Amino acid sequence: IYIYFYKQFLRIIMIIKIGNEVPNTQIFRMVEGKIQKFFLHDLILKKKIILLGMPGAFTPTCSEEHLPNYINNISNFHNKGIEVICLIVNDLYIAELWEKESGARKSGLKIYSDPKSHFAKKTGLIFSAPEIGFVNRLQRFVMLIDDRIIKFINTEEKRGICDLTLSENTLKILT
Repeated sequence: IYIYFYKQFLRIIMIIKIGNEVPNTQIFRMVEGKIQKFFLHDLILKKKIILLGMPGAFTPTCSEEHLPNYINNISNFHNKGIEVICLIVNDLYIAELWEKESGARKSGLKIYSDPKSHFAKKTGLIFSAPEIGFVNRLQRFVMLIDDRIIKFINTEEKRGICDLTLSENTLKILT
């Protein structure tokens, strides 16, 4: 299972690159049982944001390392005028539960859902490992977007790792 997953993870071909406009896909967020729909361009218009892509809510690396790392350092981004949002390919109920239980909501980090993998497909930041239930999931990435333009992007090449995409490494590029 893990060998197949690793091979699928390495097959990712990014369609986007630095200097491109981020795709304007519809993403969703659930708050107190109410669905909120957004087009990404409207959400990030005239803003600097860090967009985190993660394979899935409640998965070990995402829940134990990647998301907590950004939650613990969120004030460093806010002090630079940068909002941090996370995008996952999960249903809205799971995304909302993860946002609450992880402490993301309390910290100000919002978790959005790409339930049909539109963003994942349009960017090429997509992979599948069907034997463990991962179909058209987002690769682990971090992206700095300034008024819709991608200024920086970093992706992880190995499964279960978040070295390159940790908040400390992202903060270094902002100084």
